[in-house]
Amino acid sequence: MAAVGYRTKVVLCLVVLVLPFLAKEFMSEIFAIGWHLGHGKKVRLKSVDNRHAYYLEAPLMYSPRLDEMGWNATLLRRPGTVRAQFLHSDWAMMSFSAGYQYQTAEEIRRAATTFSKNAGLDLSHVATVNVAGQDLYCFEQRWEKGRMSELTRTLPMVEITCLPLSDKHSLSASYDGTRKYLPVFYNVLQSVKRLN
Repeated sequence: MAAVGYRTKVVLCLVVLVLPFLAKEFMSEIFAIGWHLGHGKKVRLKSVDNRHAYYLEAPLMYSPRLDEMGWNATLLRRPGTVRAQFLHSDWAMMSFSAGYQYQTAEEIRRAATTFSKNAGLDLSHVATVNVAGQDLYCFEQRWEKGRMSELTRTLPMVEITCLPLSDKHSLSASYDGTRKYLPVFYNVLQSVKRLN
């Protein structure tokens, strides 16, 4: 009987020591599942002028974060500290905005040559995606020189920006992360529906 009591104490001590570590390591996934249990899989966005509303489908392991006005949403998927350090796990940050856009795809194309000469930015058109009845032009950004270039080499990542051609009051989206989750980003874009 004493051996059973001792074993129980050892198991309880291990649980007390290991459970907080596991909770911290998998906090992102726990938060994502909790959000989905409370809200479902749809994230709703509205435009600044309240003329348009959109919804998109958030994948299960991505934790959505919305601003207080409901104009911008970010979907995050990131590993815990230990997995990121030892397994070099993949990660993703997807942003969607129905707010006012500072640049259109046409303006980015025109500015690309200046950025290319001055900052070492290589901007290439990688896709055109029809989102809620409007085309978004997706550009991949690569930094050829400077501190951003060093950062992207040591932390392999992709930067994609998707913008409407000329409408600054339309939906826009961006992706930062590893290449593994890039197809998920395009799937989320395809899931966007306009409500009005």
